[in-house]
Amino acid sequence: IEVACSLSADRAVRLDVVGPGPDLDRLRARAQQVGRPDLRIEVHGAVAALVRDQLYAHADALLFLPRHDEHEFEGLGLVVLEAAAFGCPAVVLHCGGSRFGVAEGETGLVLDEDAPVDAIAEAVGTLIGCARTRASARAYAARFSLAAWQQRVRAISEGGRPDWQWPAHP
Repeated sequence: IEVACSLSADRAVRLDVVGPGPDLDRLRARAQQVGRPDLRIEVHGAVAALVRDQLYAHADALLFLPRHDEHEFEGLGLVVLEAAAFGCPAVVLHCGGSRFGVAEGETGLVLDEDAPVDAIAEAVGTLIGCARTRASARAYAARFSLAAWQQRVRAISEGGRPDWQWPAHP
């Protein structure tokens, strides 16, 4: 929500917050406090797959900002790849496995875990309207399709090497 507030200083912004969790009431309360004319925030909670896919298809960027917490740790973060399949680039934090869903600079951006709100907003701003990044996101996500995985497994079983590896993130 704070990133959307920062972005709305010079453009109209729509933020859709999707997913279940214990923070929904807090997020809804914060969204109601914002009250800016060029910022529309909707906290959906859990949504049907069709609605989720429509949101991905129309989004300029996905913000996936997990942080280390003593009780919670993000594994792979498949949401990043789901969004990429619809051409939606992502801004993620270098935390947990979500960074592996992004080919840095091609399908989105990976920021330091302690990146400030303004840096995250700037990263989102660089992705908005970038057709190359959207196309790269779709192509990258295709590498995770069932057919692509089956092809890699066949290559390995036949003694070959798959033509793919995870992107390197320091």
